[in-house]
Amino acid sequence: MTNLAQKSLLVLAAIIILVLVGVSIFLLTLDPNRYRGYIIDRLSQTLGRPVEAADVVLEWVPLSLTLNDIRVAESPDFEGEYILSAQAIGIQVTLLSLLSGDPLVSEFQVEKPTIYLREDSSGQWNITRLGQASGSGSEVKLEETSGGAPIETPVRNWVLNEGTVVVERSGRQPLRLEGINLTFSNISTQQRFPFQIRAAFQGDTRLQAKGWIGPLNLDSFADTPFSAEGQLEANLESLRATLQDWVPQITPLSGRMTFDWNLSRTDETPLRVSGKVHLEDASLQPQGFTRPFTIQEADLEFDPHQAELKNLKIAIGEGTIEGYAKVNDFEAPRVEFEFGGDYLDVSALESLIDFSQKPSRRDKQGEGQADQGGSWFNKMTGSGQLSFKKVQHGTLILEPFEATVRIAHSQLLCEPISFGLHGGTGGGRLQIDLSQSEPSVSFSVQLEQVDANQLLSANTESKDRLFGNLQVSLQLETTGAERKRIFETARGQGTLRLTEGLLGLLNLGREVATINNLVGLPFTEKDTTLEEVSSTFQIADGWVRTKDLIIRTPALTLSAVGGISLNGELDFEATAAFTPEASQLLSGPAAGLFGRIFTDSYKRIVIPFDIKSSFLQPEFKLDGGRLLMMRLGVFLTKPPEPPQEETPPE
Repeated sequence: MTNLAQKSLLVLAAIIILVLVGVSIFLLTLDPNRYRGYIIDRLSQTLGRPVEAADVVLEWVPLSLTLNDIRVAESPDFEGEYILSAQAIGIQVTLLSLLSGDPLVSEFQVEKPTIYLREDSSGQWNITRLGQASGSGSEVKLEETSGGAPIETPVRNWVLNEGTVVVERSGRQPLRLEGINLTFSNISTQQRFPFQIRAAFQGDTRLQAKGWIGPLNLDSFADTPFSAEGQLEANLESLRATLQDWVPQITPLSGRMTFDWNLSRTDETPLRVSGKVHLEDASLQPQGFTRPFTIQEADLEFDPHQAELKNLKIAIGEGTIEGYAKVNDFEAPRVEFEFGGDYLDVSALESLIDFSQKPSRRDKQGEGQADQGGSWFNKMTGSGQLSFKKVQHGTLILEPFEATVRIAHSQLLCEPISFGLHGGTGGGRLQIDLSQSEPSVSFSVQLEQVDANQLLSANTESKDRLFGNLQVSLQLETTGAERKRIFETARGQGTLRLTEGLLGLLNLGREVATINNLVGLPFTEKDTTLEEVSSTFQIADGWVRTKDLIIRTPALTLSAVGGISLNGELDFEATAAFTPEASQLLSGPAAGLFGRIFTDSYKRIVIPFDIKSSFLQPEFKLDGGRLLMMRLGVFLTKPPEPPQEETPPE
């Protein structure tokens, strides 16, 4: 190396050493508070709000200035003293700009800030006016570049550590979210920029998200385009306590939720939300339900146009409903579903729904147009399948039960229906109208080979009173959810036939004979064997009434008009015609003239009588008035015709 080169290197080294010494002396003797006014002005320009700070501290690694005890004033259009307060703001600067006396700020790092988001009575948020300078009582926009585009924000990078967000809206309790960490990088008014957020709320609830924002709209931050994806892992009970009345339509009470979501909004498209939700042991009470129900497990996938529910297990009463459902078009929901399980308690399900909610009214100006304020169920249409091993409605038990269901205009139509009922089978059609303040039901049903004793024992106070194979055809309409109300409003008609029957604890022949002191026939049995019971009937006003009840036993045939109330009260006018064999014994010498009064031209004992009191304790009473009319040839209730092979004597 030449002497000239060596001298040059020595001179360069000396210059560097002098510069380093000079910089060190400068930094050691620097009073950071000399920049306090400049930095506060820079912050005020960025935020468009007056900024206060206690003091400024110089940090060496990395080179930065720290403002302590920061306060950013609220807009005079909103209540509250500050929009932001923070323990400190770390301000990263370049060395050359610091030496020049004009520090160039590259990043704000905000420590433990509290940010207040406030909405005024017109629905405007205070954050939408950040970045605008107040002047002369009006908001003055930041100046634009010579090309007409808005200038870039003075500070491009923001970091918030351990922040708190307080949301205040009129008429609601403030919402307070803590433990928020947020990063904005390369903030721009001309292109999009990235962000990240992490938060750990109380009660083991975690939120994390990342995405893009921008270009930043300084006129209205809320209208800035963005896209984001993230995950929320939540303890629902704690999350509900945090959110309070901010989620009034669905009330999480307990359980765990994992929510993977995507959000986006552009200048051309509105807010778009989609995602996946997994629930475990969640107790929920949506709008229109009277009390919570438990979702043991469920997976929900949704986007702005549809939602699909999979792996569903809901506990209703003592049973569990499992299945699948899909909803398209939330404005006018169209549903598809398949539900089933071991046990469904219909009464428990009905008790969950608040039928006091009034249905939507039809618009008199536009015929057939539903009130837009109607509930979601008023607008729902769809179809599905039900399949349960056992369905119970009050005391009525169907096992198994299958049905095809259609939903439209607050109506549920189940057709066809098939089920098992107390050893027999049934099928038919069921329609439930939920458009009124209480549900109304209409159904038609065919029953075959149903055990009459099991049916009555399960649904009435009658036990071991009537046995046999029951066949029924029934059309019925009712209103209400409670048993008493259903009985009061039941209207319908049908036919009934009972074979291979037995009337327990009552010998019908003895009861009829006894009321006339006809004791010639030894009625040794305590029960009555029923060869056949048949009738057509009407149901109204809590009564089942008939004009053609026929009961055939080995000893007699009985015809009757009258009815039995749905509570078991009896009111019949009956006529019993004993068989010729039984009549011969009853009209023997012991009966005398009195017995012959009741003998007709077929040599049968025919007795008119009334049946009163209750099904459990019937009372038989001779009807003397009808007996006299019968002897005169006037029949109010005609006795049954004898078998075809019998002919009256000449």
